[in-house]
Amino acid sequence: VDREGKSGALKEAAAKEAETKNLPGVSVSGIGYEFLLRPSWNDCFHAEGEILTRRDPMALSCDFDSNICFVHDPEAFDWEKDEVPLVGHSELNVYELHVGSFSGRGDGLPDPNGGNAFANATSHLEHVKDLGFTAIEMMPVQEFGGQWGYNPRLLTAIHGKWGSPDDLKRFVKKAHSLGLAVIFDLVLNHGSSKLNSLWNWDGYGPNNCE
Repeated sequence: VDREGKSGALKEAAAKEAETKNLPGVSVSGIGYEFLLRPSWNDCFHAEGEILTRRDPMALSCDFDSNICFVHDPEAFDWEKDEVPLVGHSELNVYELHVGSFSGRGDGLPDPNGGNAFANATSHLEHVKDLGFTAIEMMPVQEFGGQWGYNPRLLTAIHGKWGSPDDLKRFVKKAHSLGLAVIFDLVLNHGSSKLNSLWNWDGYGPNNCE
């Protein structure tokens, strides 16, 4: 359901068998949406009602505290003449970086959990370069529960509390311009169930509905 109000067609589809609907304007980047499901069996009826709202499992951008996802065009970002630094193994000097910790606590910059972390971290990259490092290893930046990124909630979306997909791309672009390679940690196991509607996608499971 499109959060701009174009929900009628999808609500109608949710009441039928599997069906697809194309809604004009919903392809515009930044528009919020969520899935509506009406499963044949719903253990969560007492908590959620007949029609369930769920996240898009393949969303690239999401609101951390709800099921709302945002349309994002991955081809729209202008990388200009970005080039990946080719650092040989014998020249690798890796700085392991946790974006939330690195991005400005206590030095007068905005709260990193207010959507500013990637931008704050970008402004500090010269410091990493000046220390003599040749690569940055990013602790997980996909959406996660907890603090460190090792309890993923949505593997294809970046951590919305830290900023947008384009904010992360600007970080990578700046790092490359300084000659810093960027390596990403990716965690595929022990996913987080906290505030994660994908944990109980179809409403089945009476112990997973709260």
